Amino acid sequence: MFQAPTLSAPGGATEKHAPRRALFARLAPYASVLLAILAIALIWLDAFDDIFLADDRTQLQRILVAAFLTAILLPLAFLIIRYEKGLARARDAAEAAMRARSEFLAVMSHEIRTPLNAVLGFASTLLESKLDTEQRLNATALHGAGDDLLRLLNDILDFSALDAGRIPFEDASFSPAAVVDTTVGLAKRSATAKGLALRIDIDPDLPSALRGDAGRLRQVLLNLLTNAVKFTDRGEIVVEARRLAGTAGHATVQWSVTDSGVGIAPDRIEGVFGSFAQADSSVNRRFGGQGLGLAICKRIIDQMGGRIGAESVVGRGSTFTFSVKFPIAELAIDSEASDGSAIADLKAHIMALGRPLRILLAEDNPTNQLVGKQLLREFDANVSVASNGVEAVQSAGEFSYDVILMDMQMPEMDGIEATRAIRARTGVHARVPIVALTANAYPEDVKACLDAGMNGFVAKPVRKSALAE
Repeated sequence: MFQAPTLSAPGGATEKHAPRRALFARLAPYASVLLAILAIALIWLDAFDDIFLADDRTQLQRILVAAFLTAILLPLAFLIIRYEKGLARARDAAEAAMRARSEFLAVMSHEIRTPLNAVLGFASTLLESKLDTEQRLNATALHGAGDDLLRLLNDILDFSALDAGRIPFEDASFSPAAVVDTTVGLAKRSATAKGLALRIDIDPDLPSALRGDAGRLRQVLLNLLTNAVKFTDRGEIVVEARRLAGTAGHATVQWSVTDSGVGIAPDRIEGVFGSFAQADSSVNRRFGGQGLGLAICKRIIDQMGGRIGAESVVGRGSTFTFSVKFPIAELAIDSEASDGSAIADLKAHIMALGRPLRILLAEDNPTNQLVGKQLLREFDANVSVASNGVEAVQSAGEFSYDVILMDMQMPEMDGIEATRAIRARTGVHARVPIVALTANAYPEDVKACLDAGMNGFVAKPVRKSALAE
């Protein structure tokens, strides 16, 4: 069952104190004026100090000095006001541009994920059916192209969110050794296909459990390992995990990926962590890719408070290394590890139920309605369809479903409103499990779904194993 992670956003304290900083920024120019007025007042008080004891010449000098300083301070104070107001306008414009970019990416993500859900869904269905050799080859190519598009979309969203400091990080116990094992398992097939040896070297002093975001660490390590496989034609790839240092309750762990591939020229190695960067212009033509992966890795590690770097010799290979300091945990619970048994478990659960599973699919897109039904056809399930939120609320009140799969963006009433309306009722119909099935994939979308009363969240394109789980 889906469980919401404990999230701690890097820069969370920054967001918390943002209103206070904005208030200070608006008061700053007026504070400058008040200080200028106070300075002028002190100057004139000094000018007229001991007025009865000073001679006329001394008094005139004091007045002239005071007038001169006043003539300097007053225009300076007003210049400060104009400058600060200009900065405030520029800051507001930058924030508005950032919001517009985020909104644009959110809309584009939703619009792309919706048809991509159909592409990958139907491709998966085709691959599970009886096909001749040519048809299977075409279906596999179609599914691979859809996967590539999904990876690119996720990279763009990750890059944008990391650039804006909006990526939340999970705070949960995990095994640093398991991060290596799982990641190597994901890359093993592609390495074996190229005839590459894949070796793991784990430090025996490595803590058995740490607290942090294993998923993001796995994302960084998988990116480095995927690049190593891509740029290596022969030899081996070694993945290491080492404990560098430690204090009471904390440990600094270093992961590294060493390959025997093409290598990177010394004058270009620093640039590989830049946005849309490749080692040289021929890399993209030969190996493909958009150059976002390492930029994302660097931002993730930077926001974790760690370091990432690389060493390389042209023609002999490269070593990419990153290290992060984590609190030591007592027990590792790897929430992302999966043994692939979710589908079998769901089938066993339905069998134990003794009847078909009753599912309400709330989805306005006809193509995705068909995809949802085909994803569920492997299970003993009766699937009803609601084309909008109003129909979903009405159906949920008339029939006792075992689960509702709820899209977020629907006409007449969206999934958030529909969920709140269902939860506002009394009785058994109000307690039906509701799982978001949506193309809205930002962390704040997950939070909005859970806050509305949903029990889980599955992002489109939907994988059968994720849906079963």
